Amino acid sequence: MANISKVSRGQPLSISARDWNNIADLARDQVGDSTNPGSRRPTFIAMKAKNVDASDMGRGDCFGIEDVLFTESDNDREFLYTPTLKISQQAFSAVFDRICIALEPIKAGKVGLVAVAGICIAEVDCTNPGRYAHLPTSAGANLVAGGFGSIHILHRPAGTGLKNCLIRFDRMSNVYCKTQSAIAAASSGTSPTSGTVDVYTWNGSAFADSGVDITVYNLSVDGSVGGSKFIQCKPIDEIFAIDWESCA
Repeated sequence: MANISKVSRGQPLSISARDWNNIADLARDQVGDSTNPGSRRPTFIAMKAKNVDASDMGRGDCFGIEDVLFTESDNDREFLYTPTLKISQQAFSAVFDRICIALEPIKAGKVGLVAVAGICIAEVDCTNPGRYAHLPTSAGANLVAGGFGSIHILHRPAGTGLKNCLIRFDRMSNVYCKTQSAIAAASSGTSPTSGTVDVYTWNGSAFADSGVDITVYNLSVDGSVGGSKFIQCKPIDEIFAIDWESCA
């Protein structure tokens, strides 16, 4: 870290070679190297984050974002200028699409850099087909490819298993799914009913059960859905609701 103090206008500036080189490196990282046309700015937005989990995490692993480590009332300066996230292994149902990707190994209880937006490399469980990925259904370290998620897979290597994929942080996608049992109409527009559905994924020639099930809510007071019916659901806040426009 450079040891640099601010100076007033007209005051002589004395700076060591080490500090000047640190500044040059920082400028190159932020705006690119003018002597190297092939260089470019990072394709992601990075933040500091503390791994509050009991497990070490590797580069490309996924975390669920619990909250900030220090709130404004804890430390207003850090919160306003250099906020740090509190992250851990999480299941999809716990944090929905509040996801970050480790840019470096982060040991348990330590602080490291994570990507929270943009494009980066992530390790993805590619057992299932699909160009979207989400947190696992039970807490784990790797994104899971499938028919839905807020992570868009831009490049997916051939084969199954854990793969280093080029991903983009995106909005949560709609979900094509099949009801496990009937879902009754809502008692009112503010009191939805709910049911469990199986998520279906396009496998290249047909839709197939991905093995993932989620809870969906019915906000319609006029419409119910029978068992074993195919429906489309859309994200609202941190739930999925039946998209009646798509079902009409």
